[in-house]
Amino acid sequence: MATSKAAKLQKQLESLVEKFVQSEKDFIEQSNPGISFLEAKVLSFIGENESCIMKEISTNVGIPKNNLTVIVDKLESKKLVKRSHSEMDRRTISLKLTVKGENLFEERSQYLLEVCKNLLKALKSAEQNQLLFALEKISEKYS
Repeated sequence: MATSKAAKLQKQLESLVEKFVQSEKDFIEQSNPGISFLEAKVLSFIGENESCIMKEISTNVGIPKNNLTVIVDKLESKKLVKRSHSEMDRRTISLKLTVKGENLFEERSQYLLEVCKNLLKALKSAEQNQLLFALEKISEKYS
C-alpha cells in the first residue's frame, strides 16, 4: 500500500514539476527572447541571494564552473548582471543584478506567483491549507 502511494506521489510530483518548469520556460521565451532557461535560473539565484559568488551559484544551481562562466558572460553582455571584485580578496568575484536584471527577476517572480495562485484555485480553502501544511512538513524533513 505504501509503495503504491509513493508511486502515485512520484507520478504526480513529476507531472507537476514538468508542467511548472514548462510554464516557466514558456514565460521566458515569450517575455524575454534571447534568454535561455539556464540563464534565467542563474539570474533567479542571484536575485534571490542579492549578491553571491560563482561557487555558490555553481553548487546550488548545479552548473559546472566553466559553463557558468559562459552563462554569466552572456548575462553581463545583456546588462542583466554585474561582476565586482571583493575588497578583501581580489580573486573572489561577486555577482549582483543590474536594474534591468532586477526588473526581469521581478517579472519572473510575479509570473510564477500567478501560476501558483492558479494552481490553488483548483482546491477549496481547507484543502489549500492541508496542501501547504503537508508540503511544509515534507520540506522540513527533506532539508
